[in-house]
Amino acid sequence: MNNPASISALNKTKVSKKDIISYLESLDIANNQVLKVLQKEPALPGYKKLPWVKESKIDKRITIKLKSNKILTLTETLRLKEILNLALNKLRRGHNVKVFPQTTKGLQTYIDKL
Repeated sequence: MNNPASISALNKTKVSKKDIISYLESLDIANNQVLKVLQKEPALPGYKKLPWVKESKIDKRITIKLKSNKILTLTETLRLKEILNLALNKLRRGHNVKVFPQTTKGLQTYIDKL
């Protein structure tokens, strides 16, 4: 779901909050595209209760809070760690991006500080 250009922003020795926001925004855009498909007729019954849809809403709240420098709740922090750990694993596997082992340290450091 995420494009290689967005995940490559996390492939550096020092990752900033701006990099994280950019990555989350790319995920939000992809999630919105899927949600639009689900909402079309015939609508998927109970799609708003699907775990993926609920997580998508949390992801959007995280992005908004990070942009406005607000503190994340414990649930949001745990979700952000989960998202970033998935991205870190993709980077370590070289998911469509040329990766050098030392460049993933920035993302690992950011996750550790959460």
